Amino acid sequence: MRCPQCGGDQFHLLGDGRIQCRQCRKRITVDSKTTRLDGVARGGIVDLFWRFVPADRGAELLGLNRKTVQGHYNRIREEIERQNRRDWPLTEREGAEPDPGKDGTQVLLWLFTKEAKVHLRFSPAEGEGGCLGPSSVVDAPNRTARERLAIETFRHRAWHPGASAEEVRLGMHFWAFAKSRLTRYRGGFRRKFPLFMAEMEYRFNYREHPEIPGNLKDLWSRLGPR
Repeated sequence: MRCPQCGGDQFHLLGDGRIQCRQCRKRITVDSKTTRLDGVARGGIVDLFWRFVPADRGAELLGLNRKTVQGHYNRIREEIERQNRRDWPLTEREGAEPDPGKDGTQVLLWLFTKEAKVHLRFSPAEGEGGCLGPSSVVDAPNRTARERLAIETFRHRAWHPGASAEEVRLGMHFWAFAKSRLTRYRGGFRRKFPLFMAEMEYRFNYREHPEIPGNLKDLWSRLGPR
């Protein structure tokens, strides 16, 4: 879809469900019967996803079914997860299960840091060209808490002796950032925890962007309509 006034193809989603051309600021009413999941509607879903708008509210704004919006939110998370892996190609060790610590704690997340970004894995991993290893980890106090994903009981701690204080601090900031935002989903994150953590990794690494990162739009454009 293009703006009928200037021909622009970039839009903002307004709170009343209309869209606004980024170029000429013209406001346009979207006909949900004819524009469902076209470029504008799908772009609106990306906007809502990035702003933490719940799927049911997003469905109201876009005139779509809640399950449709929720399904596309998960598709965005799946593509984000693939993009995270492309950005940081670590190979997980198959079947790796860390032994419980002396106090019964169990590692849930392994955090790697590079160029002020955090990359996470759910098992020990090896990087190409010799990786320092995870600078820090997130622990569950026991197996039950780990299985239930009781994130309020998890704690962050340093792991690799060669990691700098700044790397460990970055991991600590990431976990605080992720935990506070996961609570917005009111437990919904537990059903697809790896995908939600991939989302947290992406959001943290692009936290300085006031607008949706351009490459998130690019990721979405590759998904195509469904």
